[in-house]
Amino acid sequence: MTPKKPRIDEIKDLLNRYSYEYYTLDKPSVSDAVYDSLMDELKKIESDHPELITIDSPTQRVGNKLLDGFQKVEHARRMVSLNDVFDKSEVEAWIERTDKLIPGQRHEFFTDINGWIGVRVDLCRWRAIPSCDTWR
Repeated sequence: MTPKKPRIDEIKDLLNRYSYEYYTLDKPSVSDAVYDSLMDELKKIESDHPELITIDSPTQRVGNKLLDGFQKVEHARRMVSLNDVFDKSEVEAWIERTDKLIPGQRHEFFTDINGWIGVRVDLCRWRAIPSCDTWR
């Protein structure tokens, strides 16, 4: 057994618990920064030891079971994620990358009262369109 196996199991357990608290219970016990640092550590270990990647790893899925009460919404336009962006320079770098993928398009940034941030690139119109999936 690789010396990283106990640590990877510990990280997976923590991430699974934190994800459940965040998505299902809507009662996170740690900050996004703590969660993201654990996820980064897990990705690094899995990158260095691909034999330790399992189908149930938090790196192999997005989110968790959602809290009841959310209405399913189909977006008319593509939604893209900021993906762990925490400061202005990271937002600017994200905009640069997105502009290369979808050039000449407008970016809309919005947040709800809980601090979730969503971004939509409006591919066809140059007007703001509210996103209904950020409200419960």
